[in-house]
Amino acid sequence: MKYFTKREDRINVLLTILLLIILIANSIQIYNYKADERFEWSSGVLSQKGNVIQVRTCYFYHSGYWNYDVDKNLVIDDGWDEINSSEKSKENSFYPDSLSITWFSYTEKKFYNGNFKLPYSTILEKAKELRTTTSQYEESFAKENPDQISLVFLAEVLPKGKIRIWISDGDKKFKIGQYSAKPINETWHIFDDIEEKDINSKIDIDEKAALVMEKHRYNIELNLPDGFDLKTAEVELFNQNNWSLENSNNQKAFVFDHIPSGMSLSWGNHEQNFASQISFNELETLNTFRKLDVSGNSKPILLELTVNNKNDSIHIILKNEQNRVKIVPSYIDVYTLAK
Repeated sequence: MKYFTKREDRINVLLTILLLIILIANSIQIYNYKADERFEWSSGVLSQKGNVIQVRTCYFYHSGYWNYDVDKNLVIDDGWDEINSSEKSKENSFYPDSLSITWFSYTEKKFYNGNFKLPYSTILEKAKELRTTTSQYEESFAKENPDQISLVFLAEVLPKGKIRIWISDGDKKFKIGQYSAKPINETWHIFDDIEEKDINSKIDIDEKAALVMEKHRYNIELNLPDGFDLKTAEVELFNQNNWSLENSNNQKAFVFDHIPSGMSLSWGNHEQNFASQISFNELETLNTFRKLDVSGNSKPILLELTVNNKNDSIHIILKNEQNRVKIVPSYIDVYTLAK
């Protein structure tokens, strides 16, 4: 009888200890969860107007809880009018207390990297002020659902590695810090997708910068078969300030000053419509523009595209007053559009 009593006492002690462990674990989980500090937010990066950059990574995160990244392929330089935003927003999450960012400056031909600890108490204070004074939501909704007022955290990249950090509700914004990133030795392969990474191939940084930064004044002229009109045109530029035209009313000549990376065209008449997609070779295009854009030219150079009478091929040349060079695209497709 005493044996069973001792055994029951031991079981009770073990159960009590187990219960205490569970209670302590739950208490720690509740404390760490901090429901009153979890909100909706997103992030992004912009560049001071005229500071041309391409951002590889821009992670705002809280103690290891990483946020979504931005688009690594975008070239930005237009200030608050051009924000590279994260692909998704965070829900029911702590505001960020850290930032990790890497970018390439076309203006300076340098890579920069920075890892910064953000002032979390200041972020909580400014975020609360934005949530309670926002004009982006109905007042009643904002009061009843403060955790659903989505704010955005932004890194503004300045020249020479400087960064300003902002928090905004889409209308008002507060500066929450300024930091300095450091130049790093990197190659262009940081922009490769994982499946295409090839660290052995050499990519010239000077050429990459020149494609985006160099200016060469030129016209684009499209010659179509008789009876056909241009419908739409899009010129893709290496600096990504692309240009498009619809319903051109037969306008065929345009003036540009940044190097084209590709073109999309459509043309037709009342019976048939055609289209084309064109991509230009980077180095060949850069060298050809440099060769023909020489001092002494009284007129802009001319990028001339001529569609043959069968509407199934396009002849492309770049010429000035003295010389002409045939451009062989890295890709070209000419096809008939369905009616």
